[in-house]
Amino acid sequence: MAEENKALVKSSIALTRFDPKARKELVVRGLIALSGVKIEVFIVDDHKVVRNGIREMLIAEGDFTIIGEAEDGVEALEKLESLSPDILLTNIKMPKMDGLELTRRVTQKYSSCKVILLTLYDEYLTNAMEAGARGYLLKDIRRKELAQAIRHVHSGQVVISEGVKALP
Repeated sequence: MAEENKALVKSSIALTRFDPKARKELVVRGLIALSGVKIEVFIVDDHKVVRNGIREMLIAEGDFTIIGEAEDGVEALEKLESLSPDILLTNIKMPKMDGLELTRRVTQKYSSCKVILLTLYDEYLTNAMEAGARGYLLKDIRRKELAQAIRHVHSGQVVISEGVKALP
């Protein structure tokens, strides 16, 4: 039976090279390990310099692929129609559609996409969690901490920056 499972996983892994959704399903079901699998991230922030910095920080870690970027929630939703990121990393305060509304919409429409809010403000934690966020990080976070937080959220954990006040 164990040999049968190994053969199934081997053939499934070969198929996932052509079908990213199938690969994600195997990871979720625990049939393949995350090692060697890049976490696909979509970045949303209204400041281009912030998006560029986050992109460079994550690429330097080696286990992330940036599959898209947007400057607000409206643009993000348009682009997400054709993408399937593991993680959506978004700012809260943005024009057109803020990060909280974006989080609500993404978590309702794309159940496999986990949302992390990256912000200057610690007072929106309750709203973020109610909207479906899996992470709430302050922008003063260091590169290694950001990368580790994304990995934790990707593996199913909820992550909140240490500097954020506790929920009331």
